[in-house]
Amino acid sequence: MVIQMLVVCDIYGKFGKFLSNNQPLFFDKLFQNLFQNTIRCVVCTPDLRQETPVETLVTLYFDTYRTYIAHLEHTAQGLCLSGIHVTNAPVDLSQNLDDVRASVGMEEVERCLEHLSERHERIDAIAVSLDMDSVLAYPIPYSPALTSQQLSEYAAFELMQHVPDADPKQFFTSLYPFRSDEDSPMAFAVHVGANAASVAVHAAAVLRSTLRRISVSQADAHNVFAYNYADEAHKTVALCGVQDKYVDISVLCNNTILDVATLEVDHLSPSSPLGSVCKAYVQNLDDEQGITLDTAYFFGTDLTKNDIDTVHRELSMPVKRLNPLKMLTSTLTLREREYCSRIAHVLVPSVGSMLPEAFASIRL
Repeated sequence: MVIQMLVVCDIYGKFGKFLSNNQPLFFDKLFQNLFQNTIRCVVCTPDLRQETPVETLVTLYFDTYRTYIAHLEHTAQGLCLSGIHVTNAPVDLSQNLDDVRASVGMEEVERCLEHLSERHERIDAIAVSLDMDSVLAYPIPYSPALTSQQLSEYAAFELMQHVPDADPKQFFTSLYPFRSDEDSPMAFAVHVGANAASVAVHAAAVLRSTLRRISVSQADAHNVFAYNYADEAHKTVALCGVQDKYVDISVLCNNTILDVATLEVDHLSPSSPLGSVCKAYVQNLDDEQGITLDTAYFFGTDLTKNDIDTVHRELSMPVKRLNPLKMLTSTLTLREREYCSRIAHVLVPSVGSMLPEAFASIRL
């Protein structure tokens, strides 16, 4: 078992849209119990390489531009991709719940889930992944000596410091310990809005299935790397998620997270394109922490071939697309396989959200 986490550099700049709607949400005790019980399943996710009965699985990734729905099967040979559906319209989780449910994007999602439910005798589990623009996350000091109640109060206090207008009661919070073996241990507080959580629960109900996990794209990338690139676990690797004006970076080595960062990128400015921003980060990583990267893997909806070429020119190391399909089997048609191969860097959350978690977390 390995940990997932994320980081934010500009709460208002990156998540202003997410916080723009202040309408209160009310959840009865039944919903809260359902959400909490399903989330507890995360740490119990089975090792997909063990001999287990076939499971029929679905993942739902809410991206900024559209939603990706993947149908997978867990077989004795591992994970098999059996189908992929991409909506034409996105689902804007910053809207109030009624507007989300009535949106064109959500209607597309529901139709697809209903079709899967009718087509298969059972769907054993669904995992829902959110892009980095749909969550709040930032590093905080951490102490393993604190009780769950103390951690909850502390996380709520930190949330109000970072986002004064936020209501802690409207978020489900997880903490991801980081640098626990050092003198000043840290953790990343990750807040999933109640709106997103209720949409995930609704999706599971439409599918008549169990919600196994709600995750985020950067954490899914950790899972993808651990599952597909086990032969590179000893290397110092950067996983870089490119979306809109930001690149989220996790530096891993020997199943340990060494560093995380969120960098702002202005694609239109010659002074701060992706290559230059990454070069400055890598240099600082080496100078300040003595960490030298072996390889950089990129993924994300806004990643382009030009980005890969630009970063490769700036960095004296291999720069590649992160491939979530590397160790998966498939029952797709030739045309579907070619399509998935072209957008593999976008499908990282679609696969990673159902893989064993690379890093464990504390649910508050």
